[in-house]
Amino acid sequence: MAGEGVLESNQGKGFRFAPVSRKEFRELCEIVAALESLALERSDPAYLREIAPKLLTLARDFPDSVAEQQVIERHDDEWHDLLLSGCRNERLLDLITSVKAGMRRYAHLLAGDETPLEREQAEHCRVAELLMAGDLPQAAEALRVNWVNGMERMMSRIPAS
Repeated sequence: MAGEGVLESNQGKGFRFAPVSRKEFRELCEIVAALESLALERSDPAYLREIAPKLLTLARDFPDSVAEQQVIERHDDEWHDLLLSGCRNERLLDLITSVKAGMRRYAHLLAGDETPLEREQAEHCRVAELLMAGDLPQAAEALRVNWVNGMERMMSRIPAS
């Protein structure tokens, strides 16, 4: 847990929960955005065109602009897992999972599981539509934008230090 940033070691005093930091959360989001975009770019374009309609359906089936954290997380995980299912770089996927675990810490500490949070369905739809059109570079950029916008929505909940 210390490696994931959840706990800090205090010499001679044991461990304590690490403080929540806007800077750390921003850095984690930037890393996930870059890693997921890389994973998308490393996926087979034909496979991405094949799954794009399902991605679009998943995005449209969850139209709520505000939902509980746990609900958003479940739908978001399903969508992003499908999106990255064509990436064969297991180390890259492991890194994404690890960094996302650090981000989840913030979501759960700041919002809890039942706190309503904002989300944007159109961002996921845009990525899927670009993949259907075969525009992988623009889809990767739209994915980065999705992460940046999600970061900004969550940053408003993190107290300034």
